[in-house]
Amino acid sequence: WLLLLGPALVLGSLAWLASGNRPQAPAGPWEEAFVARPEGTRSVDLDASLVGSRLRFTSTRDVPADRLVDGRSVGRSEKTRLEVGMEDGVAEVRLDGPNVVFVPRARERWELRLPAKLPLDLRIRGAGVGGDLDLTAGSKVGFRTEGVFIGVAARLPAPREETEIRMNGVFNSLTLSVPEGTPVRVHGPGLPFNAVD
Repeated sequence: WLLLLGPALVLGSLAWLASGNRPQAPAGPWEEAFVARPEGTRSVDLDASLVGSRLRFTSTRDVPADRLVDGRSVGRSEKTRLEVGMEDGVAEVRLDGPNVVFVPRARERWELRLPAKLPLDLRIRGAGVGGDLDLTAGSKVGFRTEGVFIGVAARLPAPREETEIRMNGVFNSLTLSVPEGTPVRVHGPGLPFNAVD
């Protein structure tokens, strides 16, 4: 048991450091965060690549018509960028921040609203990222995670077709909520590498 305790303490400390689970709140007021909606957008591909951040993404029907993403952020790093590109009707939204955090800092937080009428493909990458996804109003949604110490709580609508949700990496967790009667199958090694509820 003593031999197992050492690695457990190291992993626990790394998880605490990466998660940004520290007492101080992000400094400064909330800042507006949005991207304009490119003409001819038929679907949205959102790629969030962050470290030690908290995300809250919501599909909603009240996003202004001229905006593709509407929301706010606090504790934003100077290196973090929210940008959009366009390719074949797919609006490619990128939320990119620093890839490495050398010292503990306040958690960066993002609260973004996305148009429910557009199909959404979401990817969350990085380390120590916590995500709260309320996509129940979406028409067609799918997502995947890549990294370490990523924890996501996702509420999804009843799928119109088979939908794959993929977790790549280790020490990640997913809490999935779907309408009653929706069949769900889970494949993978499970604990201690990843956890699904």
